Amino acid sequence: MKKARVFNHKALNNILKDKGLKAAELSKLTLIPKNTISRYLNGESAPSAERERLIAKALDAPVDAFQMGEAPARSFLSTAEAAAMMGITEYALKNGIINNDFNPSIGSAIRGKGGNSAKHMFHIPLRRVQIYLGVAGTETKEAERYTLLNAL
Repeated sequence: MKKARVFNHKALNNILKDKGLKAAELSKLTLIPKNTISRYLNGESAPSAERERLIAKALDAPVDAFQMGEAPARSFLSTAEAAAMMGITEYALKNGIINNDFNPSIGSAIRGKGGNSAKHMFHIPLRRVQIYLGVAGTETKEAERYTLLNAL
C-alpha cells in the first residue's frame, strides 16, 4: 500500500524566507500559478509529488526538506489533504465518498442547499483516513509524519 506524504508548509515558508524569495518569484521559477503557491504557503493545500520536486529543484533544496517536522494536530482533513494522503485526485475522493466506494468508510458528504447536487460539504476524520491507509495505531514519529496535504 502506498504511504501518504506529509507536506510541511512552514518548512517551505522558512526556505523561501532564507533565500529572500516571494511566492511570485517561486511561481515564475516553477511555472506553478501564484495562487497555488500561496495555498501551499498558507497550508491550505500541498503540492503533488511532482510539484514538490519542482519546488525543491527551484529552491536548490532536498525534497524531504518539506516533509520534516510533525503534522499539525487536527482531527479533520480537507478533501485536498485527504486526497493527497491517499494518492488520488480530489475529484475521485469526493465521488468515492458520495458513492460510498471506500471500505472502510473514510468520511461523509452532505448535500448543500440550493438544489445544486454538485454542492456538498465533506466530513473527513483524520483517524478514518489513517485506518484506511493502514497507518493508524502506530506510535512512531515516522508514522505521525504520514499525515497530510496535496495540491488540487
